[in-house]
Amino acid sequence: MKQKAQPSRFTGIVSRYRFYPIGLGLAVLGAFLIRVIPQWDKVFTDRGVMFLGNDPWFHMRLADVMMENFPWLMTIDPFRDGGGTYNPLLTYMIAMPGQIGLNYEVWAALLPAILGALILVPVYFLGREIFNSRGIGLFSAVLVGIMPTELLHRSQLGFTDHHVLEVLLATSVILFLVLSAKRGQLRYMILAGVSLGLFSLAWNGFLIMLPIIMIWLGGMFIYNYWTDKSSATLVKTVAITGSITTLMFLPYYLVAPLPSTYIVALLVFTAMPLMLHYLGKLRDRRVFIGSLVGATATGLLIVALALPGVFEQAISLTIRVFIPGAGFGTVSEVKPTNFPLIISAYGATFFLFVGGIVHGIVTKKAGALVIVWTVAMFAIMIAERRWGYYFVVPAALFSTYFLWVMLKGLSSDARIGAAGVLALIVLIPAVAGMYGTVTTADSMMTPEWHSSCAWLRENTPEPFSNSTEAYYLRELDKEPEYEVMSWWDWGFFILREGHRVPVSDPGQRSVAESAEFLVDGVGDPEYVILGDHRNIYPAFEVWLGRTPTPDSIYSSYYYKLYFMGDPDRYTLVHQEGQVKIFERRDNEEIY
Repeated sequence: MKQKAQPSRFTGIVSRYRFYPIGLGLAVLGAFLIRVIPQWDKVFTDRGVMFLGNDPWFHMRLADVMMENFPWLMTIDPFRDGGGTYNPLLTYMIAMPGQIGLNYEVWAALLPAILGALILVPVYFLGREIFNSRGIGLFSAVLVGIMPTELLHRSQLGFTDHHVLEVLLATSVILFLVLSAKRGQLRYMILAGVSLGLFSLAWNGFLIMLPIIMIWLGGMFIYNYWTDKSSATLVKTVAITGSITTLMFLPYYLVAPLPSTYIVALLVFTAMPLMLHYLGKLRDRRVFIGSLVGATATGLLIVALALPGVFEQAISLTIRVFIPGAGFGTVSEVKPTNFPLIISAYGATFFLFVGGIVHGIVTKKAGALVIVWTVAMFAIMIAERRWGYYFVVPAALFSTYFLWVMLKGLSSDARIGAAGVLALIVLIPAVAGMYGTVTTADSMMTPEWHSSCAWLRENTPEPFSNSTEAYYLRELDKEPEYEVMSWWDWGFFILREGHRVPVSDPGQRSVAESAEFLVDGVGDPEYVILGDHRNIYPAFEVWLGRTPTPDSIYSSYYYKLYFMGDPDRYTLVHQEGQVKIFERRDNEEIY
C-alpha cells in the first residue's frame, strides 16, 4: 500500500494562509521595489534628497514650515505673494514622523512609493467585490502596479506630491461605497465617509467625486422607485458619507482661503439623499417626478440668490478640470490624451478594457456606481493626460474582467494555455514600458540648479528685511522687497532651496509677467536666474497669446540676456554650468 504523500512545508503555508493574500502581499512588495530601487541613487545623493518634478519642492516647503510650527499649517504663503497652498493632509503625513525624530525628507521621498504600492490593496478588494472573483482582483492589482501610466510615473521614489494619495483615497471611496451598497453595514458607510473626508483634505479637486456619487444616487433611487425596491441602504450610505466628509473638511475650510463653492457643494451633496428619502414617500409617480424637478430647481434658485458667486465658481472649477487655460496648453501634463498616448501606456489592455466595460454594461455585471466612475475617469483622462493616474484603476479592473470572460467559455485544458498567452500579451508590453518609465526618470533639480539656488540663499539679501527666519513663518504682514525672475518651471526650486521669492512658479502664478520679461524685456527684477531654455522658449510666447516662429527666439530679451548679455541693465554675478544669475545694475552696491 502506497503511503499518502505529505504536503510540503511551502504547500502547507499556502494552504494555511491562502494563495491570494500571499499573492497580494508579493504584488504590493514588488510594486514598492520597482518604484524605489531604480531611483535610489538619483534621489538620495551627496547633495541631499533630490526630489523629482516641480511640485514636490513646494510640498517640502510646506513641510519645512510645519516642522517649525507643528501642528499649525500655513494656508497663505508670503513667499508666493500671498498665494495659496495645498490641502494639508500630505503635509501632516510628512511632518508628523519628523516630529518624532525621523528624517522627514527621507520619509517624504519614500512616501509616494509606499502609497503607490498600497493602492493595490483596495484595487484587489474592489475587483473581488465587483466581479466576485479574487483572481480578477489580484491580476487587476498587478496591472495597476506595473503599467507605465501616469500613476507609475508619479508614485516613484522622490515624486512627493498629492496625486498618489488622491488615487488611494478615491479608490477606497468607491470600494467602501460598493461594500455599503451590497452589504448595508454601517462600518462600510463610515469608512466611505472617512475616505472621502481624507480625500477632501488631500486635494481641493475632491469635488470631482461628488457628481459621480450623486448621479449614481439619483439614477438608482429613481430606478428603485419605479420598480418598487427599497432605497433605504442607498440613502443611508450617501447621507452618512456626506455628513462625515463635511465634518472632516469644515475645520480646514474655516481657516483656509477657499471659495464657498466647496462647503455649498458638500451641503448639497449631504442634503440630496435626505430630499430623495422624503420624495420617495410619494406614491403617485407624476407627483414624484414633478416634486423632484421642482425641489431641484428650487434648491438651485436658492443657492443662486443667496450665493451668486457659487455658480460662477463651480463652472470655473469644472472648466479648469476639462479645459485648461491657453497658457496651460504649454504644459504637457494638461494636454489632451490622444490614441498613441493611450496605446503607449496601456497597449492591448486598453482594447480589453473597452470589451470589459461594454460587457459589464450589457450584462449588468458591473454596478451602476462603478460604471459612472469609470466613464468619468475616462472622460477626464481624455481631457488631460495627467488624469490617467485615476483611469488606470478601472482600466485594470475591466481589462482583467474581459480576460476572464474570454477564458470562461473555453474547456479547462484550453483555458490554461489561453490564459498564459493572454497574460503574456498584456504583461510583456506593460513590463517593458514599466522598465522604461522607472529607469529614465531624473530629478529636474540638476547639480547646477541646486548649487545656483544655494548661492542665491547665501549671497543675496533676505526678501523680508534681512530676516532669515521669514522662510519658516506661517504668517507675515509684509510684502517681499524684491523677487527673483525665472521661468515658472523653476519657481519652487528658487523658493525651497534658495529661500527666495520667485516671480512665477508651477502654480501658474504671474507666469505672464515672466513671459513679458523674457520675451520683451518688460520689467526690472532685481535678480534673474536662467538656464539654456531654447527648447522651451516657444512656451514663453504662447503665454502671451502669440504664435512663435523658429527664429523668434533670436529677437527675444531672453536670448539677448542669456547668450549675449545686457551690461546696461544686468551684470552676470554667478554661473554654474548652464545656469546663470544676473543682478540688476543699480543693486551692485550690496557687494
